[in-house]
Amino acid sequence: MLEILGSLVTVSQEFPENDGEPIFNYDSSDSEDEGALSNPLIRLAHFSVKDYLVSERLHKQNIAIFGSTPITANELIAESCLFESGARVFSLEDFETFQTFPLLDYACKMWYVHAKYIPARRRESIEITAFQLFNSNQAFEVWSFIRVPEHLTADFGPHFRQEGFDETPLYIASYLGLEKVVELLLKSNHEVNQENTEGETALHTAAREGHEVVVQLLLENKADVNVHRENGWTPLIVAARYGHEAVVQLLLAHSADISTKNYFGNTFLADAAHHGQESVVQLLLDHHAESALWHATEWGHEAVAQLLLEHKADINAKDGAGRTQLCWTVARDDEAMTQFFLKHNADIDSMDEDGRTPLWVAADAGYKKLVQLLIDSGASVDAMNGFKRTPLWIAANLGHKEIVQLLIDNGARIHSVDLDGRTPLCVAAFEGHAGVVQLLIDNGANVKSKDKEGSTPLFEALRRGHYDVADILRSKTASTGIARIGIVENDKETIDPLEQ
Repeated sequence: MLEILGSLVTVSQEFPENDGEPIFNYDSSDSEDEGALSNPLIRLAHFSVKDYLVSERLHKQNIAIFGSTPITANELIAESCLFESGARVFSLEDFETFQTFPLLDYACKMWYVHAKYIPARRRESIEITAFQLFNSNQAFEVWSFIRVPEHLTADFGPHFRQEGFDETPLYIASYLGLEKVVELLLKSNHEVNQENTEGETALHTAAREGHEVVVQLLLENKADVNVHRENGWTPLIVAARYGHEAVVQLLLAHSADISTKNYFGNTFLADAAHHGQESVVQLLLDHHAESALWHATEWGHEAVAQLLLEHKADINAKDGAGRTQLCWTVARDDEAMTQFFLKHNADIDSMDEDGRTPLWVAADAGYKKLVQLLIDSGASVDAMNGFKRTPLWIAANLGHKEIVQLLIDNGARIHSVDLDGRTPLCVAAFEGHAGVVQLLIDNGANVKSKDKEGSTPLFEALRRGHYDVADILRSKTASTGIARIGIVENDKETIDPLEQ
């Protein structure tokens, strides 16, 4: 009987063009995976034998018990190979003795290949057996030696086992997509972030192979989502490169850094685009366009920004400090991109976490053209920050005379006060901006205003030694009966503000 059964199968190095297929690759709607490998495989000796065993005709006859399906066949082969692997590697005294067992080489190398073509719902018993193999240091070492790694590098083809290439049980299980094995290894406290000699972790290999469930398990057990290989690759970059959209989305949901670059300076989006991974690029456009919009506008790429907005990027998205892209564009003194955002109806009065609007930022920086542009576009000239300081207040404080004039000409409140009761005139006097002080006075600023400590603009000017400013203020207050006392400092007659 064994001779008869043995005559039905053969071990093949290659697949003849017009002769059978590997049994695990039979086209069936029940199979979850497709594809074939070029490794030596057990296959039926002739297509007609396979065709007979899986034929509908056979399954309708009384001898249907002798029939098979691709899934059942793979299941039986995987179980047999795994049993052979487990039984032998636990008993081998040295690596050389495995040669005395002809099927051991195939069993060690190929049980998981057959297993991956079994639906996950039917694979759990096999994986529990596999866990025993992976969880024994001695057995795993022997099995790992016999097995030729199927791990593929990005550019250099099969990465055969070499000295110093540490493949941990968790790494191999993650690479193979053995979900139950990974789960049990993690429960047995296998180190989730252990790196091999190339700096690669289990999360790297699971992400590269597209094993979504394994990636989820590793992340739930505190795998480092932004770990770098020696070449700078993160799990996100490798998942994007190989087009695993679901894994990319999962990594992004766990705060993967989208700005990280590999050794060649490529981000995960650039790598995905370079390798034509359209679904991954579309994912970024659909769900992470705001991040790309930040980068596009930072470098003035208006056409790219336009494309991202067409893909529903939120033009008013804010960063961690509450700043919109319009606010940042203004801060960079980028007139062209500011006009772009205003043209696309960006919120012109959006405030950051400190209450600063784009106009406030422009006034603070002294960007006259942007102040005019924002005012002409309808920006509120009296928007206050968290300290109740208006654009006019900050412009006066910093001595931006032309901007002060622009704001006054457009109706800015000249008597506004901040939380400390200080007016634009008070802070201009304090800082010694004589031109701004004169401009404010000419437009009706109250020279006798007092802050919460009772200090007037004149007091602040004298206290800071701004005698030119004090002269301007004194000339305005000469008729108010200010008491003079004979204090002379630096050849300047001063007054005691307390006598006012």
